[in-house]
Amino acid sequence: MKKIFFISFLFVSIAGFSQFYNGLQMNFGKNRIQYNNFVWQYYRDSKVDVYFYQNGEALAKEALMIVKRKLPELTYFFQYDLQQRIIILVYNKLTDFRQSNIGLITGDLQYNIGGVTQVLGNKIFVYFDGNREQFETEITKSLAQIFINEMVYGTDFKTRMANSTLIAFPEWYLKGLISYISTEWNTDIDNQVRDGILSGRYEKFNSLIGDEATYAGHSIWNYIAIKYGKQVIPNIVYLTKVSKNIDAGFMYVIGTSLKYLSYDWLNFYDEWYYKQEQLRVMPTGNFILKKSKKNTVYQQLKINPVYPNLVTYQTNQKGKVKIWLQDIKTGKKKRIYRKGHTLEQITDYSNPVLCWHPQGDILTFTNEYQGKVWLNLYDIKTKKLERRELTDIQKVLDYDYSPDGFQIIMSVVSHGHSDISIYSMVGASFEKITDDAADDLSPHFIENGKKIIFSSNRSSNTLIANTDSLITPNNIF
Repeated sequence: MKKIFFISFLFVSIAGFSQFYNGLQMNFGKNRIQYNNFVWQYYRDSKVDVYFYQNGEALAKEALMIVKRKLPELTYFFQYDLQQRIIILVYNKLTDFRQSNIGLITGDLQYNIGGVTQVLGNKIFVYFDGNREQFETEITKSLAQIFINEMVYGTDFKTRMANSTLIAFPEWYLKGLISYISTEWNTDIDNQVRDGILSGRYEKFNSLIGDEATYAGHSIWNYIAIKYGKQVIPNIVYLTKVSKNIDAGFMYVIGTSLKYLSYDWLNFYDEWYYKQEQLRVMPTGNFILKKSKKNTVYQQLKINPVYPNLVTYQTNQKGKVKIWLQDIKTGKKKRIYRKGHTLEQITDYSNPVLCWHPQGDILTFTNEYQGKVWLNLYDIKTKKLERRELTDIQKVLDYDYSPDGFQIIMSVVSHGHSDISIYSMVGASFEKITDDAADDLSPHFIENGKKIIFSSNRSSNTLIANTDSLITPNNIF
């Protein structure tokens, strides 16, 4: 039976210390810069506590249901029962998560940038980005990491330290395994693996780090499951722990060493992708960008509705965000906005969100700054920037102007739901169109502003107001 408790103090003001990671003392919830005070409450179940703050109750309920569904599945897969109680802290959005000190493992607060680590011991820190499927994936990923950490390293500090010095896992091993368990093979993984295989970067897979190690590792475990069966994976992990040797873990279970397994793995994907590449046809036409920067994501390309040679797009280089205007005929471009710094933290690719005003003279973009959501209006003729705060919402996912420019149809996150609302430019107010547990995304005006269209994973075409349980999203849009 789940219970709800109210905590009358603020986590951000705890004066004491909590033992979180490798025996180091950490100021829980205390960060260099904080814009919000979080008053925390929590739900308690037999094996998990889920903490949440204002406007996050719906997310906490969903997180609790996900854990109760996933724990038995992971227990059966690993044939292992967790020894520790799971504690989950749910943040309403990434910018709130960054205000915490999660990931800080030194006593020097001045170097804390926040928002780096999502699992510390038996504690999971998760945020909502407007996509429930991704929310479930992140929780599953964190649970899988706790299972693997317990199985491999143990639960108490002394055992963890001893095992961590005896077994040196390459990055692809654990990150790839966590990804394989939590995420089904999809187009993004397939594209990343294809690029890594065909470019030859995966040939030295033991040296890979970061996302490349995760994708390569995912493909290795996927290959093992295809050839030997998914059930051999927990046995490989267990025997690796017992033998204190990665190569022995593979040899004992599947009868081949990691070296020869890697040959088979590379040949398998190389043949598969080579056949696909023979059928591909590259699109024709000129590139808008003649060259791109390394480690930079280019997104949100929008064509001006009045001046079709003028486009806008944003670049994101590990947190350093820039918005550009470019004349695709002359190639000239100008940066009109810059925010953030290149930091080793979880990068937020969800904002700013760009959109042209239908008259073509105003570029609109939303962003999150100092704990608030802002609507920015940039006049391309006067080069003046005006901004206004969007209240009563936590995040903007996408939006579109009405033909007359007086209204904006938005997909916004509010109280843990991604719903559709109409924002009045004159009255600076919202009118809710949907208000339920389904994810409602990509709204647009059609038929000269008389109707709206949006994508949704709701199981029916019925709009049910203000409920968390009457609609069961199916993750199919």
